[in-house]
Amino acid sequence: MPRGQAHLIGSSREAVQESAGNLPICPGLAPGEPVKLGHSGRTAQTRLICGFFACHDTLMNPVLLGLPCIFKADLRNDPHSPWFEWTLGLAAAEAAEWSAGSAVMLARLSELLFVAAVRGFIDALPTDRKGWLAGVGDRFVGLALAILHGKPAHGWTIEQLAQKTGLSPAALVQRFTHLLGEPPLQYLARLRVEIAAQKLANDTVAVGRDDAGRL
Repeated sequence: MPRGQAHLIGSSREAVQESAGNLPICPGLAPGEPVKLGHSGRTAQTRLICGFFACHDTLMNPVLLGLPCIFKADLRNDPHSPWFEWTLGLAAAEAAEWSAGSAVMLARLSELLFVAAVRGFIDALPTDRKGWLAGVGDRFVGLALAILHGKPAHGWTIEQLAQKTGLSPAALVQRFTHLLGEPPLQYLARLRVEIAAQKLANDTVAVGRDDAGRL
């Protein structure tokens, strides 16, 4: 659930709903240690491991904006499923048996699983899908995006991007616009505004005026 909407977890829609805020909570003793919720119901015991990622509320987060409100990562049918199952098992063990370094281990394992889930979503996109994630999955547009995000302050031209991606300038603009809805340099301008907004929000830069009164 990329945008963290309120949701229900249960065995069926008819199950009695119980707010997580009303469940007994066993907070972690060490910083970063998982919080455990319990329920005294008489039904069969179920164990769920939940986690979340926190990020800055930015004006332009293409990964989160490109994902649906909820999606399921079918890791079992992935060619790398043994690796995923091993990673999930290790994460469950670290959460259950907290010890030195567990917080770092869980953070890195969660990042790996998140990247794997998003990559699987991109690989499964239909060929006619448009948007930022579809652009990332495209051989030429994905390379152009990597170049722009890698050096956003560089004075890129369409000719330079075309040379690096292996397309003609016209073909690159057409392909990029078809998938992302705007040409590369317009996308770059928005990216620069977003980077500036992040720096201003983090108080890492100051805004002033020169002698001519320009910002």
